[in-house]
Amino acid sequence: MSYVVAFNGARDFYQVPLALHERRLLERLVTDVYYSDHVLARGMPWMKRFRHRHIEGLPSRLTKSDWYATALQVLGPRGFGPLLALSPYKVFNIVDDHLSRVALKVAQRADADLFLYSGYAYEAFSRSASRRKGLFVFHPHHRLVREILEADYAKHPECLWSMRQEQEAAQSTERLAKFDHEIELADFVVCASSFTKRSLLHMGCAENKISVVPYGTHVTRPYREKRDGVCRFLFVGQGIQRKGLHHLLQAWRSLRFRDAILTVIAYTIDPEIARTVPDGVELLPAQPTGALYDHYAQSHIFVMPSLVEGFGHVYLEALAMGCFVIGTDTSGLPDLHAPDWAVTYTAPGNLDGLGATMQAAYRSHREGAIPHAEIRRYAESHLRWQAFREKFASIAARMTFRAADE
Repeated sequence: MSYVVAFNGARDFYQVPLALHERRLLERLVTDVYYSDHVLARGMPWMKRFRHRHIEGLPSRLTKSDWYATALQVLGPRGFGPLLALSPYKVFNIVDDHLSRVALKVAQRADADLFLYSGYAYEAFSRSASRRKGLFVFHPHHRLVREILEADYAKHPECLWSMRQEQEAAQSTERLAKFDHEIELADFVVCASSFTKRSLLHMGCAENKISVVPYGTHVTRPYREKRDGVCRFLFVGQGIQRKGLHHLLQAWRSLRFRDAILTVIAYTIDPEIARTVPDGVELLPAQPTGALYDHYAQSHIFVMPSLVEGFGHVYLEALAMGCFVIGTDTSGLPDLHAPDWAVTYTAPGNLDGLGATMQAAYRSHREGAIPHAEIRRYAESHLRWQAFREKFASIAARMTFRAADE
């Protein structure tokens, strides 16, 4: 038995459908648009904007691009959406539900099972009693996320803007109930971090149907030897409460390093948190890909003390560039099981622990004890996407065999 996968955009660089295809378990990927392998299709002017919607090894014949979903996103928020009182969130919800229904139709025609991403499963799962239902949950459950952020806000009222943004972006009660029903209807669940699993257990999901498969990364850029001297810390991510930037800045202010630099790259930032940026901290907006990797290459220590994180792919990017990484246990970092000379983490919101960890990393840099080249080699050999795909496909195959036995 094979699976139909569904999601919008280039989610996780298409690693999930590629994993299933490599084990001959993929019936079809249902998505908004996937760049075609055909020369004639690629020659069409409007297709050029979608060149990034493709991955080597996954042929377009195994995908179904849905042009209604594509048109709704391209025209909706800026075209007829405002005329119909459709917010961007409403447009995406319509697309998600539509792709779920299309996935079910494809599965019914092919007599295939379903392995759908969270947010794209309810419409299909609730209409299919006979098919095996797998669910990939890539975000921590909203209930635990809300509890953690509210508890932190009580201690850090400077995060008011972040909390308001969270509330504005929050899904409707009906939408959140659909997420919960997806989990309840799923026969098995895969997530990318133990923290996401913990959040599912917190909402009442049975532990015996959850598996954890941590993400991987592509190590493609050449390694560049890092310079000694000034210790360079780097943060990359949204400058908001859930990423813990306010904790990082408070810890940095207390450490008073004389020969260290903290660079913060944030494509959006809470204005109240921005006002607390100490002198000497380099605050940058989103960077082009090449410039971003230059910052990784120049930095010695990457730090992102997230309060909640489904995984945190930037941790992998930093390791692939030889950075020592500091994070929290409410992320995917513990699931890497990386050696302590490459990775360390603290409890979220523990400012003393964060400060002590940063101080120890700074001391290791001064002593020349951070093995940057070895960290890079570790990432190359242990943190590849191939390992993610092999583990993911093994779970899918095992569940197919179990369904046959039943």
